[in-house]
This record gives sequence, C-alpha cells and structure tokens, in this order.
Amino acid sequence: MKRVTNVIITVLFMFCTASWIVAAENSSKILPLTPMGDKFTAQNYPLDGIHKKLGLSCVDCHNETKPEEYSSEMLGSCLKCHGSYETVKERTAHWGHNNNVHQSPHFENLACDVCHKSHSKPASNSNLCVQCHGQKTMKQLLVK
Repeated sequence: MKRVTNVIITVLFMFCTASWIVAAENSSKILPLTPMGDKFTAQNYPLDGIHKKLGLSCVDCHNETKPEEYSSEMLGSCLKCHGSYETVKERTAHWGHNNNVHQSPHFENLACDVCHKSHSKPASNSNLCVQCHGQKTMKQLLVK
C-alpha cells in the first residue's frame, strides 16, 4: 500500500511540475526555468536589484566609503538584515535538505558571497560540495 501511495504522489508531482513548466514558458511574469546548476544565479536572483528595490544603497552593505575599496567580506552586513544563520536556515527550509546549502554542516563556514554575487558572476554554477567531496561521495550522502 505504501508503494502505491508513493507512486501516486510521484505521478502527481510530475504532472504538477509539467504544468508549471508550461506555465513558465508561456508567461513573462515567471522566471524562466533553468538547469539545476544554474538555478540560483545572480541573473535569476540579482542581489543589487532586490536591494535597490528595497531602497538600500551600496553603503548599507559595504562598510568602506569609496567603491574602489569595497571588499567582499560582508558577512556581518548580510546578517544585519537577514538575521542569524539559524534564521536563514529556517527561511530556506522549504527547499528541502538535498537542495539547500544552508542546511549543510559547512554553511556557517562559508561567506555569503561564495554563492550570492551582486557585481559579478557566481563563483561557480556547479555544485560547490562536489569540489571537495567528489561526485560519488555526494551521491551516497544525498540518498537517504
């Protein structure tokens, strides 16, 4: 019975996903779908754009006064508005454990701008975990 339930849920999920893909392709108001590796890029989630919409200026995040002196060491600035590491984990929990770097045991050791770039391309469109752990190891960790 449990297997039948899992199959039904999987089929419903696939149907809903297919419907969403069609809707996304036919609507300019929805972000275009991208491959998983490109999903969370600066192009899809521009930090400077969202911060401008909120009425923030450069000096709200950067402690330096001159733009040429801006550093990427801004963790304190990010957490000033986004709260603690725990708050960020809670706000992104709906992504699920396997898709959420904020749930990683390494999260608190990463600078926000490793992934979140505002003025340049993201550090990598690839899975950052695989750079150290390797593809085979990561597959073993992701399968529960």
